[in-house]
Amino acid sequence: MSDIEKLERLLKARDRVIYCIDGCSAAGKTSYAKELALRFDATVIHMDDFFLPPKLRTPSRYAQIGGNIHYERFMEEVIVPLRNRQRLSYQIFDCHTLKYTRLQPFEPKRLIIVEGAYCLHPFFGQYYDLSTVMLIDEKEQKRRILKRDGEQGYEQFEKRWIPLENAYLNQLTDQHKRVFL
Repeated sequence: MSDIEKLERLLKARDRVIYCIDGCSAAGKTSYAKELALRFDATVIHMDDFFLPPKLRTPSRYAQIGGNIHYERFMEEVIVPLRNRQRLSYQIFDCHTLKYTRLQPFEPKRLIIVEGAYCLHPFFGQYYDLSTVMLIDEKEQKRRILKRDGEQGYEQFEKRWIPLENAYLNQLTDQHKRVFL
């Protein structure tokens, strides 16, 4: 059964469904979330909005598996309100300027899609109803990142972000579906 079929079943059975799309950089997580949001009229929450601000970027933090996201803020601003069925809002963190840009309010719809690397971090517990981990071949990943971010952007991914993601993805349990693109 496909994830779309599973989502359709869950939406028939429940008044609200949370779907997490985790995985490698450039695997297609954001594009897939956009497609699903259009199909199901869903709320999308991007994990990229929760990367660490400069003041928290320490060697000890980066040594933690998944430590390059602000998981404490994600818990406080997203998961706790979702669990309590409250409206939520959070500050958008811009990875290019390394600053918070604006407050993003959300009125959660019946389907809430959380997309991005680290959304299945064990710190959060199982707050979702369904999850997918999207993996990608290294050559295709490189091609996509080069196209999206250029040579200089790819170098940063290759040296810093991809090794951190790989360490995290290696820690995920086998319960998560693996999608190979």
